[in-house]
Amino acid sequence: MPGSVNSDTTEQNSPFFYFDEGLSPRIGEILAHVGFSIEVGTRGLPDEILIPEMGRRRQAWITKDDRAKAQHEAAIREAEISIVFLRGLSHEGRRRSSLRRNVISLKETLLLL
Repeated sequence: MPGSVNSDTTEQNSPFFYFDEGLSPRIGEILAHVGFSIEVGTRGLPDEILIPEMGRRRQAWITKDDRAKAQHEAAIREAEISIVFLRGLSHEGRRRSSLRRNVISLKETLLLL
C-alpha cells in the first residue's frame, strides 16, 4: 500500500524512492508510470518513523522539506539514506509573483528527475 510503513516489507521488494507527501502526488504517479521504482507517501506519518524505515528499506527520499535536514540530521545519517531535495516548486492554483525567482514548473521538475 503506497505510503504505509509495513514492518514485513523487505528491501528486495521495496520501491527504491520514497516520494514525500509534501510534493505533488502527480509527480510521483508520473514517475511510477514511466518505470521508476517509487512509493508515494501519504499524510500522517511523521519523519521520525519514516526515516528509519526508509533506511531499513534502502530507499532514497525525494522531498522539498529543507527543515528535515536540520531537524533529523542524526537520524538521516544513522539510517544512511540519500535525499533528493526539490526546491522552488510552483503549485497549480498559486499566484505567481513576478518577484519570485528560481521557481520551476511541474514539467521542469519531471525533466530534472
